Amino acid sequence: MEKKKIGIIFGGCSPEYDVSLESAYSVLSNINKEKYDLILIGITKEGDWFKYEGDLENIKNNTKSNK
Repeated sequence: MEKKKIGIIFGGCSPEYDVSLESAYSVLSNINKEKYDLILIGITKEGDWFKYEGDLENIKNNTKSNK
């Protein structure tokens, strides 16, 4: 069976920025990675979009990541 591609978008110009990071971390920690091919897209507080390729812990901790 071919994996379905799923995009996870997190962050953004919002007072809920930290909540978005926590939610993304929770989804990414629990999703079946054998069934889905994930594409992670982060949005900075300034509104810049980037493909995220860093560690999941960096999302959880809101630390510098590999963009």
